[in-house]
Amino acid sequence: MSVPASGAAVASKAPAARTLAVDAAASVISYRIVHPLHRVDGRSASVQGGAVVQPDGHVVAGALVPVASFRSGDADRDARTVEILGRLVTFKGQTRLPASGARAEVTMQGQLSLNGMRRPLIIPMTVDLGPDGTARVRARFDVSLENHGVERPSLLLMKIEDTCRIEIDLLLRESEQR
Repeated sequence: MSVPASGAAVASKAPAARTLAVDAAASVISYRIVHPLHRVDGRSASVQGGAVVQPDGHVVAGALVPVASFRSGDADRDARTVEILGRLVTFKGQTRLPASGARAEVTMQGQLSLNGMRRPLIIPMTVDLGPDGTARVRARFDVSLENHGVERPSLLLMKIEDTCRIEIDLLLRESEQR
């Protein structure tokens, strides 16, 4: 029986974690708010973030979006959004990918920070793993504005609905960062 000369030889054979980074040029986060008289859709392609995928499938991920980067088609509304929601929206969470398969339906548990308030959030998502090492992450979920201390804007004495629908479509690529 042969014994390695050092622990380094054993460690070098262990599978390494994969680090992925959001490709902002191929990613978007959008929102929809509803007022009794109309709805507003906004989107941002200024998403920053990444994920570390361990060999056992455990994933730790995070993303941030500057609120000022969202565009709804109304510059005045977009400017007021920063006043209402703060400068950044962030999410940090974790999940586990199955051992095999190109597509996985997973649930990520984490914390959403909006308007300076951090709240737990569970996000069901679809992860498509590409043969080139990329991961496409898609999700739709609702966020309560009141739970994050957001004073809901009103128009003609009618407030927008409390629920804000969020949709994410992120492309993550292998990153050199370890």
